[in-house]
Amino acid sequence: MEKAAKVAALRVRLRTDSEYGIWTGGATAGEMDDLKATSLLGGLRFWTAALLRANGEKTCSNAHSCQYDPKQQDQPCALCRIFGCTGLSRAFSLTVDSAGQNGAQTMSFSKGNKGKVELLHHKYTDAKGKIRIPTYYLTQGYCGSLDLALTLRRPQLGSGAYAIPAVIPTALYLMITYGTLGAYDQYGCGLVDFAAPEDKTSLRQLCQTQAKANPAPEGTSLRDFFFFKGKISYPHRLAMGEIRYRIRNALRQGCSAELRHWFCGNIKGKAYGTNYAFTVKPNGALYGWGFYPRSGPAAIFPENRDTVLNAMIDVLRQKDMAGQSLVWRECNSPRDTQKKQPWPEFYTSLLQGDWRDA
Repeated sequence: MEKAAKVAALRVRLRTDSEYGIWTGGATAGEMDDLKATSLLGGLRFWTAALLRANGEKTCSNAHSCQYDPKQQDQPCALCRIFGCTGLSRAFSLTVDSAGQNGAQTMSFSKGNKGKVELLHHKYTDAKGKIRIPTYYLTQGYCGSLDLALTLRRPQLGSGAYAIPAVIPTALYLMITYGTLGAYDQYGCGLVDFAAPEDKTSLRQLCQTQAKANPAPEGTSLRDFFFFKGKISYPHRLAMGEIRYRIRNALRQGCSAELRHWFCGNIKGKAYGTNYAFTVKPNGALYGWGFYPRSGPAAIFPENRDTVLNAMIDVLRQKDMAGQSLVWRECNSPRDTQKKQPWPEFYTSLLQGDWRDA
């Protein structure tokens, strides 16, 4: 890979980019009393692992984690060399604060915090003759400015270089630009943007500018991610429920209940988190992302990948949804509205241009 600029510390000024803010949890379930760096670290680790795998690097899994013994020749995987494992500390520290914008005040989360969305025109009668109304809840975390600071804690294992590995600012840039930070992104939280254009420029200059064409090893990879945006004509809060309902309903046709629950999320029986997230801003701007592994242990239904993603696009392209304004990015896929690109070219395109232009 092409060498990126080397730094031992970096600071990025951000701002929340929707009314739902950013959610990082707290000591008490359902409450947020501060901006928690641990929540952001988990997301950064996930995106870093996905980027490493996309470039052909093998990383450990939850079923098999690395161990480090300096007396042994075996080295931890590329991910654990950065984020640490048994016997090895994390290579960097991450701190987050509210950038002096009145601080992160105590916030209580409860259903209906940002309004209960009832889809009245979708009401139905269940098997017991009871009228049901599909209902979704929105929440809100911290809204305002936030600063992220990354500082190297030790030299890179193996090379001894005293610089933050380039994969970290790359994963951070992609997560900020195309994804979400923190938790509850299924409720609209986590959309952020750069508060200062120069911070975006400087972070992008630290990114690896080329990707490897090597086959990706098993596991969730950035080659399996998809990103979408558009302009919604629906009232924005109603659209937050409407889109989720229509996608789930579309998957009732030709897909098993287990697949639907795995992709869309489920809290009853076997619990699943959602495999996609999106936010609709008050001006109707839609931004979302998700992943659907093609292979490996995380690929529970790889044979249904095209069916699920085609159904999702069909929903978003409906006239009262994003319609023809929908932009869809996906590696090596004919669904990509730019053009079908293999991983190296797709990766390069992600680092160019401005995604947040709606």
